[in-house]
Amino acid sequence: MSEAPGNAAERARTPTPIAGLGPRRPDAATAPIVVWTARSSDAKVMIDALGEGGMEGRAVSSVAEVTRAIEEAGCVVVTQEALDARGIDALGRALVDQPAWSEMPILVLADRVADVFRLRAELEPSWGEAQVTFLTRPVAPLVLMTAVHAALTARMRQFLLRDKFEQETELRRELNHRVKNILVTVQAMAKMTERSAGSDDDRFAAFQSRLAALASVHAMLFDARDEGTRFGAVAHLIMQPFGVMGSEGGGRVAIRGPDRPMRPEAVKTLALVVQELVTNALKYGALSNEEGRVELRLERDGDRARLLWRESRGPPVAEPDRKGYGTRYIATALMGLFGVAPTVSYATEGFRLEVEGPSEPLLDG
Repeated sequence: MSEAPGNAAERARTPTPIAGLGPRRPDAATAPIVVWTARSSDAKVMIDALGEGGMEGRAVSSVAEVTRAIEEAGCVVVTQEALDARGIDALGRALVDQPAWSEMPILVLADRVADVFRLRAELEPSWGEAQVTFLTRPVAPLVLMTAVHAALTARMRQFLLRDKFEQETELRRELNHRVKNILVTVQAMAKMTERSAGSDDDRFAAFQSRLAALASVHAMLFDARDEGTRFGAVAHLIMQPFGVMGSEGGGRVAIRGPDRPMRPEAVKTLALVVQELVTNALKYGALSNEEGRVELRLERDGDRARLLWRESRGPPVAEPDRKGYGTRYIATALMGLFGVAPTVSYATEGFRLEVEGPSEPLLDG
């Protein structure tokens, strides 16, 4: 069943002003109904008629005002007297300059004795195939409201199309940005792995492991895009393949994190940092024997966040003579995320890393 004009008109009760539209994008419920007349008395009659149906018209009296309103308006109601040669030409240029999604509905109120076919022929050279509806005066309020309702319905579809175009453009930009970031990360991983010590087979295995971690994190981000990703879930995902998590809390790694989603870039950064930390712990630290334990915590205190990695009960550790890929990546990545370099300690009781900075780059909300 079709909707009564008054019901649709209710959605247009508070249109956005033509000048200074503000931050909200117009839609069918907020876009102004522009009333362009040569006489103020005609404008008042039409605005009063629209008001009876709950619709608010906005009067304009100059070509400049109506052309400024073209993209943001719901429709334009114009009387025949306002369409002199200058007005026809100016409005025609504004119609041509509309974005691809826009086809402004125009209602032309012609005199009863006017030759509508001749008038349409006069408009066509400038207006082309514009969406024009001719009404003959005097126009009954119900006829005017019905025509405006139809125009707003058509305009609503255009606004939806605009939003879809803009959303797709934004998604393409975001995809391009993310792909660039991934390629930069992979390139850095490849270069730094190539410079690390060990055989070609060892370096290749390390590179494969890092790529797998990156792929797992991206899959998690995609699966949890609506709910967001928590730090604990990311850490478990990275550590699970190493067999150090155990079951029902009986693993060798204790993980704690805030019950708050993380930002996507922070998820990727911290996942790769954890990947390097657990790899180093398995090779040289607390996870290289049967007794060692690791505590991993991300804590939030107001607008501050603190990351802690603490190893215990492992073999004695000593500061390495040279910094490998993992150490360099960890320092660089955490510096970029927290704004400060991490503090590391090769103490007798085990390796320890700690860094603190603003929580905003890490956590949503």
